[in-house]
Amino acid sequence: MVRAMESTKTPSDSPQFTPGSAVRAARQPTNDDDQARSQWPRCRGTILTVSENDGLASIIWNDMAPIPPPSSWFNVPDGDNASCSKNTTHRHRSMQMIQRPFLVTPNLDRGDGKEEEVPLSSLDSLLPFELIDDNHTGRVSEASSFATTPSAFKEQGDALLRLRDYSAAATRYEAALALTSSIGLGGTIVLNDGTGRPVLAEIDCIEDDVQIDITFVDSGEEKTVHASTDVLLCLMEDDDDRIQERILLNLSRCLLQLADIDGSADHVRATKYRK
Repeated sequence: MVRAMESTKTPSDSPQFTPGSAVRAARQPTNDDDQARSQWPRCRGTILTVSENDGLASIIWNDMAPIPPPSSWFNVPDGDNASCSKNTTHRHRSMQMIQRPFLVTPNLDRGDGKEEEVPLSSLDSLLPFELIDDNHTGRVSEASSFATTPSAFKEQGDALLRLRDYSAAATRYEAALALTSSIGLGGTIVLNDGTGRPVLAEIDCIEDDVQIDITFVDSGEEKTVHASTDVLLCLMEDDDDRIQERILLNLSRCLLQLADIDGSADHVRATKYRK
């Protein structure tokens, strides 16, 4: 079970922050005015100004909606685990990943950030593995630890979940889930049957990057479906550690928290997070 960490930072060991720095800070939820600051969710933002005398920083918050994992996260350099690449032309043509921004998380429109003054003591630097530029172009700093496996992305998501940064954690869990969800001949998939009811099906043939032939497990009916829109998830084979299940559980925790926090002032968002 992932438990939230409370900050034990003191002014003497606080890092020095400058305008333009990407940081994480406690952000008061709109759905609970009485909640202690130590229990507030933490969100990313960018420092605009710093007032050392007042002990305050003006920051502009990132939209709380999760960002889809960039494709560059799956383009593993030579010598790393080739099975983690979304560009699967070098792999056996019977395997491919689902080409969709998110598998579970709703892909919401992101708005302009809100500017707010926060105590300098509430600011934290990003974790080392987050040191990728904010445009998600995939340029990795020397200090960054780049994930290449589902378990590595899950561990990063767990670290962010402990910090109560549910948006950033959801992005890492989605990356982990994508790497466990490869479409392959004979594999089992969770399919949208058109009515909103998920059903199981087995893959008979992969015609191209778009269409696959499947057989429904319950009825034996055969059908051709679109991989990117109709396939909800591919069940991971030989998942003795049940990592796919654990990723889904923690991702669900993030989405339920975001429904309460981010969705409290936007019922449309709340509904999409819970869907």
